[in-house]
Amino acid sequence: MPRISLLRALMIAGALQAPASVCAFAEAELRPEQPVRVEEPTRIEESPAAAAGCVNDRDLRHLVESRTVVPPITAIRAARSAVAGDAVSARLCRNGDDFEYRVTVLTKDGRIIRVGVDGRTGRPAER
Repeated sequence: MPRISLLRALMIAGALQAPASVCAFAEAELRPEQPVRVEEPTRIEESPAAAAGCVNDRDLRHLVESRTVVPPITAIRAARSAVAGDAVSARLCRNGDDFEYRVTVLTKDGRIIRVGVDGRTGRPAER
C-alpha cells in the first residue's frame, strides 16, 4: 500500500484550505481595474547570418541527416587542424550552389581568424 504524507492526506481531505482573505487577494490580482494596454509588436530584423545566406538550425539538422553536408563538428575539427586555436562559432552558409561552414577560430595569441570549410567534403577551403 502506498504511503501518503500527513500533509497530502489533509489536503486531499480538504482540511487545509487557503483563508478567504488570500483567495480574495488572488482574485483582485487577476482582475485589473484598468484595461491592459497592448503595444504593437516590434518588427524583428533579419539576423546578419540570415542576410548572409546562412542556414538556420532546423535546416542544418535536415541537411546533416540527409547527408548533404558534414556535421558541424567535422567542420570545426577541420578548421582547428588548419589553424591552431579554439573554435568560437561555426555557421553553415550557402555559397552559390554549394555549402560552406564559416568557422571562427580564436588563436592562442588572441587573433580571430575565419576559416572556410567545404560543407560537403569537410575540407578547409584554400586561402
